[in-house]
Amino acid sequence: MRILGPALGAALLLLSACDSGPRNAAWFARRVQHMVGRDYGPIPVTLKSAEAEGNALVFTFDGPAGWRGGYPSFMLTASFLDSFCETPAAKDYFGDGRTFRVDTLEAGQRPVRGSPVSRCREG
Repeated sequence: MRILGPALGAALLLLSACDSGPRNAAWFARRVQHMVGRDYGPIPVTLKSAEAEGNALVFTFDGPAGWRGGYPSFMLTASFLDSFCETPAAKDYFGDGRTFRVDTLEAGQRPVRGSPVSRCREG
């Protein structure tokens, strides 16, 4: 299930290759603001926000009622992580203690806070 990852993974790949400055989570959040409001995936889900919380980049997605299909938040995060970790940007992104988190909503309600991710899965 790769609902979230390809487009955002590609964006972070491009971001890691351009611009200088302190690459903390706020740096990445500023550079993905153009993606907020766009729809992703076959359902589709909308990227509602991309914000920094400390050194974590937090993506919040909203979709229609039931779009999560009962999947726990770690499975939705894994969808993003798998696609993102296939890009060369993944190694650089997780450097210096940066993390990301995927939070979700259904029709603007029922928020689920994802778990922070600090590295790509192995194997």
